[in-house]
Amino acid sequence: MKRTALLGLLFLAVAMSAPVLAQQGNRTQTASHEITGVLEGTFTFVALPYTNNSEFATLGVVSGVVKDLGRSNMFTYHRHTTIGMEDGLVRIVAANGDIIRGQYTGDVVWGTPIIGTATVDITGGTGRFANASGTISLTAYVTMVDGSEWPVTWVLEGTINY
Repeated sequence: MKRTALLGLLFLAVAMSAPVLAQQGNRTQTASHEITGVLEGTFTFVALPYTNNSEFATLGVVSGVVKDLGRSNMFTYHRHTTIGMEDGLVRIVAANGDIIRGQYTGDVVWGTPIIGTATVDITGGTGRFANASGTISLTAYVTMVDGSEWPVTWVLEGTINY
């Protein structure tokens, strides 16, 4: 009798913990999330003196609403060379403070407006994006004005896995 009661309690404990274990198992799985958004702000250009001013760094600070992230800020850095954008780094800060990190390269078409395109490889982040991966396509529309700070609108579209 004691053995039957003990086996019954053991079965009940296992049966009750199965849904909890299944939920914990799902936490390690990733899902794809489509993100899109339009962010506006500025580019600041800084000549790189070691290149005899033939190359410059571009620093971008923009904000806007991004699908699944809410009101977000995006910070970009890249070196503009004679062959395009190199060494690009991006940080997207979601409304809750979680950060997406990525690297990019891209091209620029000079005109009115100047149009830059880049592909971001997501390299992780913080919070829910700690082990994120994926790709984001960026298009920048830059208005040329006097001075070293120019208005920019970034359009982003991609998939992030987390």
